Amino acid sequence: MKGRAQLAGEYLNGKPVLYNNVEYTFFFNEFFRKFLITNPDMITISNLIIAINDEADNQPVLDAMAAIPWLSDPDLRELVLLHGLSELYYNSTYKKPRILAMISDIQKRTTDPMH
Repeated sequence: MKGRAQLAGEYLNGKPVLYNNVEYTFFFNEFFRKFLITNPDMITISNLIIAINDEADNQPVLDAMAAIPWLSDPDLRELVLLHGLSELYYNSTYKKPRILAMISDIQKRTTDPMH
């Protein structure tokens, strides 16, 4: 019955990520399932395809997510992007080597050792 913004405010925004909590992980996976491809007001599918297939660049996607108030935390945005890229890996629209390059880039640049 609660909206996405209300749930995010209650469980995500300003809260630590509970990596080792099964229920939290289930909630996170469900909450962000297909997030990158079902939010055209955040980033259009065509811009997402360009960011991944043509540029292999995380920054346009991270910048688009930053416009969502409850994704203001950069570590949470990074985790959401990792989650989204892992889903898109199995989508034939997106080039697997480019997705792997983006994940590798996150691995090199992240400040969060869990990512």
